[in-house]
Amino acid sequence: MVPNHSPMVIAEQALLLEALYPGRVDLGLGGSLGFTPAIRRALGRTVLQDDEYAAEVEKVGSFLGSSAELTIRPHVSPPPMFLLAIKGGLSLAAQLGLPVVVGGPLLQDPTAIRSYFTNFQCNATGTDPYLIVSVDIAIAQTADRARELLLPEAWAFADSRDIGEFRALRPVEDVQRMLHDESSAKKHAAVHGWADAAISGDPGDVRRSLDDLVARTGAAEVMASVSTYDRGEVDRIDEALAAFHS
Repeated sequence: MVPNHSPMVIAEQALLLEALYPGRVDLGLGGSLGFTPAIRRALGRTVLQDDEYAAEVEKVGSFLGSSAELTIRPHVSPPPMFLLAIKGGLSLAAQLGLPVVVGGPLLQDPTAIRSYFTNFQCNATGTDPYLIVSVDIAIAQTADRARELLLPEAWAFADSRDIGEFRALRPVEDVQRMLHDESSAKKHAAVHGWADAAISGDPGDVRRSLDDLVARTGAAEVMASVSTYDRGEVDRIDEALAAFHS
């Protein structure tokens, strides 16, 4: 998260990782100030002024591209830099000529996504527009079971809004019980809203949904997030996704 770190330090860390693992590092930059007020205070930043984020993203790029007044070490080719589409990230990515990662509600905003491609300005590297969609996925033999597999992560997400941290995932049965017995209307809505934004179903349903998502967004890649309590289910979902490309 750029606002909470020095652009020079971000560049140094990215180049060090690239030196250690050549060709295996992507640098994703986002504009969040921190997860909770306490975290923001601990990191030393609670306010982000207009254009401040854009200026710091540009500073990171200048350090990586060797156009800054300092030479950052190690001196290796920088990893590709991606902008997360938050805090106006789509328009900023277009302005700076950067690849972008889009997820959540923005996936349902075709106007904003089209504007990224329409307004994209090539930078010195001559990069073309490049959009990655990030989506949570669950696959099972039935749509109901796939939906259930989303619940542990959905609960952890909703719970984090109350306590300021992501606790260990709970079994599906525990989450169903808590939704029935303990959840407030707000948390119940958060859990089901999170699950509604995911893609789930049997293999055929999920494949059709992904094809539609790529067609709607013009995405070059899908960043699939697979997370549930049962690690065996995670493995099976990963195998099902891999089979889409076989």
